[in-house]
Amino acid sequence: MPDHRAAIETLQKALTQGRPKILERLAERSLQYYDAPERTLPTLNGVNDSPRRQRSERREACLSVLALLIAYTDLKTLRIGIPTSRGSMAGLSLNWMAERLGLGQRRVERALRDLVCSGLVDSRQRSHRKRNGHYQGAASFRALSPHLFTLLGLGKWQVHEQKRAQKRQSKRDIASLARENALRLLAIKASKRGPYSESTLAARYFALIRASLEFQSHTARA
Repeated sequence: MPDHRAAIETLQKALTQGRPKILERLAERSLQYYDAPERTLPTLNGVNDSPRRQRSERREACLSVLALLIAYTDLKTLRIGIPTSRGSMAGLSLNWMAERLGLGQRRVERALRDLVCSGLVDSRQRSHRKRNGHYQGAASFRALSPHLFTLLGLGKWQVHEQKRAQKRQSKRDIASLARENALRLLAIKASKRGPYSESTLAARYFALIRASLEFQSHTARA
């Protein structure tokens, strides 16, 4: 008989390996839900509107999806997604999640619905307008609830790590502004050494800015 609890634990470790320690610990502690759903995450256990314990297959799916969401959580904002080169966050599609977890898409969708209904995950549907004027659905905006950390005994640590992440972002923003200002001054200085028109100067300046942003993005990914 397969040990489903051990399988979930292996999955959690694989997904959170290399991630911030608090996220690893959060995934580890969430595993308590498999054996004691009523005590660990009561609202998740109660989404089936029954006094009975949530079925093991449903708990397994919820914990697998939750582990994936934890692994892709940004500590600064608690948003869930994959950082892009433009500094934004790409949401996780159902199809991608199903493939990543090796589960059926419908099963992932049901587990996500349970996590949202329990209040442990916040979710908002998004869409973008295409050139033909029609709207196309995009991966939902999702974020972990800070209450999840509190329920699993990590509330104070989460607040501390979030403040640290926000402070690091502020330092990066200041450094980025300083770099942009330095490029602007260099572009002005360079303009005095040649017969550049204002439009040429502007083009050179924005080319420098784009190159700088690409360099910073590459450095961040490395």
